[in-house]
Amino acid sequence: MGKKDESDDDPFSLDFTKITLDDEPSAPAAPSAVAPAPVAVPERAAEPAKKQAEPKAQESDSAFTSFNAPLELLDFSAVTPDPVPPKPAAVSPPAVPQAAADAAPKPAARKAPTQAQVLLDIARQHAAGKTADASTALEAALRAGTLGKATEQGWGMLFDLLQILNRRQAFENLADAYAKRFEKSAPAWLDATGEVDGSLESGGEAYVALSGILSASSAAALKKLVEIAESKPTVRLGVLKVTDAGNDGCRLLLDALRAIKKRGRECLLSGADEFAAMLANKIEMMKREREETWLLLLELYQRAGNQAAFEDTAVGYAVTFEVSPPSWESPAPAKTAPKPAAKSKDPFALEGELLAGMNSVATLAAAARGKDAVTIETDHLARIDEVSVKLLLDALTPLHQQGLHIRIRGANLLVATLLNGSGLDKIATIETRRR
Repeated sequence: MGKKDESDDDPFSLDFTKITLDDEPSAPAAPSAVAPAPVAVPERAAEPAKKQAEPKAQESDSAFTSFNAPLELLDFSAVTPDPVPPKPAAVSPPAVPQAAADAAPKPAARKAPTQAQVLLDIARQHAAGKTADASTALEAALRAGTLGKATEQGWGMLFDLLQILNRRQAFENLADAYAKRFEKSAPAWLDATGEVDGSLESGGEAYVALSGILSASSAAALKKLVEIAESKPTVRLGVLKVTDAGNDGCRLLLDALRAIKKRGRECLLSGADEFAAMLANKIEMMKREREETWLLLLELYQRAGNQAAFEDTAVGYAVTFEVSPPSWESPAPAKTAPKPAAKSKDPFALEGELLAGMNSVATLAAAARGKDAVTIETDHLARIDEVSVKLLLDALTPLHQQGLHIRIRGANLLVATLLNGSGLDKIATIETRRR
């Protein structure tokens, strides 16, 4: 992907030191093309003559929800609006006297929410404990391309939501898309202590990369991956540089993934979307070849949560090889990422989930009295509800008025957006977490 135009630069960088919520209106969308009249399509026969060109989309899931779209579709500058069906012919209303028309009240125009308001509403959903709903809403906003110059901030908030929901493979897939979209490194997954797990980084001890053609010669690298999984709960396999795949290589990779899963370990795939798209172009309905390629593709769709593509491919596999296909396994429900084992006794550290009724705010305010400056550490603060934010604002405002300099450091983007929206940025410097 070429470098994006500088006019698209977002002042809100993931490496920022202070969050802002400046609004800039999005550019008006190009007029949509008129949709052609629908054409009746006959139902698929029991044994179709050729494979379908593309798997059908699942209406209930956005492409972002399972991160199963080709990476180029995640470049929102390339997304075009859905076609709009033609409007019915206008029917002239009965004539209304001009005086009555002038006297009739005119409905107030409804304003679209600003970019900052969209992101603040998402932060409030998370604050209320509706983290999964917040993730869905943010994915929809990003897919619609309505965030304008706040787009990169939206991506950063989505990384935080996936981290909190413990959706690690989705996080990995989004990181690949982010690197292509913004041409820079994506945020890294944080372990339970809030630190980056360096062993999973490129070149780390839990990372193995494949390149060139996936074939029998890949056996040594895949064997190493399985051996690493014996001592590591999570390993990472890079397939971004795989240019082709033979059926023997697909069998070896499928065996390795199954062996790791059988041991209760997790294998993250980097570049899985493009790799799956390549495999999909290598299989053909009613051609009994590359059976392991079919099965590996089904495994990749299962891992991506792409049920529509999985079921469509499973039908093709069953018809082609005249055997029962693998069954879809519903993903385990997302769970909140584990919190640090020990809480800090520092009164200026807010950690875990800060909800109404907790005395952390009162303790912090008491410790701040009489000081010239305080730094409140929020690196391990996953969520703070709006009641606690109001208590924090009420407790710190008098101290600020007495000359106390307040610095809130290390907040994730969800927390920082909520604090800014509450007005805390007017009495404190709010710095987000670097990752």
